[in-house]
Amino acid sequence: MKKVAVRFLLGLWFPLVASLPLAGEPVSLPAGTILHLRNDTTISTEFSEERVLVRATVVQPFLYASQELIPVGSVLTGRVHHLKKPGRFTGRGELRIVFDQLELPSGETYSLQAVIVTIDNPEAGVEVTAEGSLRSTPTQKRDAVLLGAGAGTGAVVGGVAAGPAGALLGAGIGSGAMLARRGRQTHFDAELEFQAQLLAPLLLASGTTRY
Repeated sequence: MKKVAVRFLLGLWFPLVASLPLAGEPVSLPAGTILHLRNDTTISTEFSEERVLVRATVVQPFLYASQELIPVGSVLTGRVHHLKKPGRFTGRGELRIVFDQLELPSGETYSLQAVIVTIDNPEAGVEVTAEGSLRSTPTQKRDAVLLGAGAGTGAVVGGVAAGPAGALLGAGIGSGAMLARRGRQTHFDAELEFQAQLLAPLLLASGTTRY
């Protein structure tokens, strides 16, 4: 009975071992692999432009079959592929970053395709859309407060100048001035940690073995 059990376990173990990459053998990371990163470049719809360079640093090692394939300190670089400034008053800025290169601490570089899928800090004021773009979080309450403040200030000034009729006119002017302002800009600040997902397989040389 014991011999049968041992043979059964060996039958499970040998195929598993045979499937593990040998030292120096390339390893393919599948599309959908998640990397944990920290942003090194502040990007904003207020002052940045499309094609600007973006850099991020790996903050958690990526392990595969006990091998450290992507160590902490590795760097991803990419560019802003889409940038839309906010509309008038209630619009929100939007930008999309695509990473296209990985550099390991050893100096080895690899081409890749990766986009941001999660922002680790929910208080960062930025969210990720289903298309992988970054957008400032909704601000309907803030917009209502600003609009009310603009109308109130205009009404006070108009009332002082020309009585009730002036107050009504001033309220309209105050609201219009607020509506002429742009909506909320989207800021992707340096030091913000996030997760990026590979869009295509990434072929890497096998790394340092860890147990």
